[in-house]
Formats: sequence, C-alpha cells, structure tokens
Amino acid sequence: MAVSIRRSCHTIIISLIFCLSLVYCEAKKPLLPPGRDTFRGTNLGIHDKAAPTEKIFNVLNFGAKPDGRRDNTEAFMKTWVAACHFRGRARVLIPPGAYSLGPVVFAGPCSGPGPIIVQVSGTLKADKDISLYEEPSWFLFESINGLVVTGSGTFDGQGESAWKYNDCQNNNDCVQLPSSIKLNKVSNAVLRGFTSADSKGVHIFITNSQNIRLRKLHVLAPADSPNTDGIHISTSNNVKVSKTIIKTGDDCIGMIKGSTNIAINKVLCGPGHGIR
Repeated sequence: MAVSIRRSCHTIIISLIFCLSLVYCEAKKPLLPPGRDTFRGTNLGIHDKAAPTEKIFNVLNFGAKPDGRRDNTEAFMKTWVAACHFRGRARVLIPPGAYSLGPVVFAGPCSGPGPIIVQVSGTLKADKDISLYEEPSWFLFESINGLVVTGSGTFDGQGESAWKYNDCQNNNDCVQLPSSIKLNKVSNAVLRGFTSADSKGVHIFITNSQNIRLRKLHVLAPADSPNTDGIHISTSNNVKVSKTIIKTGDDCIGMIKGSTNIAINKVLCGPGHGIR
C-alpha cells in the first residue's frame, strides 16, 4: 500500500493504490472471476457526446415533467425499458430541468451492443417520503454489462428530510437509509462528471460488480450528516476512483469485504472520515 497525504484545512488530497482482498482467509478463490480490463488505454470521456449511430431516448418523450413537483418515476422507467430493449446503440437523455422521482430500477441485461449510456443534464430530486423505499437504494443499476452514467447534472438525495430517522450510532440493528446510486451485478461501467448531493444514506454503493471507473465526480453532504459515506465498494473487482471530490459526513471511501484490485488516485477527501 502506498499513501501520500497532504493536509490543508479540512481537505485531504490522497494518492493511493490498493490491492485489497479482505476475504483471503475466508475463501481461496475470488468471489468474482477476474475479467479483462476493458478500459485500459481508452478515453473515458468518449461517450460524453452522442455519436451519430446512437438512438436518443429522451425522458421528455416518455412523459417526464421537469418542473420539480410532479412524479417522474414511471416516465424514467419507461424510458429505460425502451432504451434497454433497443438492439442498437442507445442513450437515455435527461435534459436540463428538475425531476422529482421515487425509487428507480434500471435493470438489464440489455439488447444492444453496449455500453448503454445515461446522460444526466438535469437535477434529479429524490422523493422525501421514506416509506416509498422498500429497498435501501434510490437509483439501482442492476445486471448490466456495459454502462455509462455521465453528464453535468445532479442526483439530489434530499437527505436532510431523512437524516433525523438515522439512529445507527445508538442502534446496531438500525435500518440503512437509501443509497442514492447503487450498482449491483454491473460490469464494465463508467460513472463520470455528475454530482451526488445530500444522499439519504451512502452516495454510491458498488457491490457484486467488476471493471468500474468513477472519475471527476462531486460527492457532497454536510459534515454533520449521518452515515452519508461517499463511495462503498463491496464484493467487487477492479474498481478505480480518480480525480474526484468527496465532502461528506462519514467515510469518503469504504472498502468492505470481498473487494479486490481497488485503485484510488487524486481524490480530495474532507470533510469526512477518510478512506478505509
């Protein structure tokens, strides 16, 4: 492990490379089979702009209303299903505006050659009604091989309305509040450019996944917000976080058991509880 830390006020600039396997004593083989690094030597920003061969699936064409009031959950789901079932190259477009919505599941496998692209240019606002979240996630990406989530938009978890329900400091059996973004069983994915603000729980949770790149993200929550970890990585292989700013109320990056080949480089951490 190599760590280089420079402290300035409440910020920590960390250049760190991890090869981590916390389950070595529990299992003699990795929980995920090693896969080819599909991003080695590639330009991660190549999908920032739509290619002529892509078909655009605009959420506005599926009934979304960017007024910050009306619920857009169904419109977003319909857009994803149409894009995922398309046999060519597909891009889900979320134009500028404010979109209120509850829990969303973007599930694969998809029919196209991939990667399927989600371009976020607007501000997505999580519903404040905590009873709507049957699972501990707001945006769930699941069972997808080839995914890009990019753009200058924001995932606003509106966590301030839910933090009062967090009693994990005093209750070992507490219920985890929803993560803003969760990747489960996802391979070959890029998260790039967007902001995650005020998540109810963990901002970005990566589990059972491999070949994931997170770059140029802004992950933000007040220093006193409870359990708003920036990035959690669990049972995943070959995850790289770089050029990212994380300012939260808990761990900037947490690596849980079963994670291997984790690389962290040029991450600004603070306020927060560091990287572990």
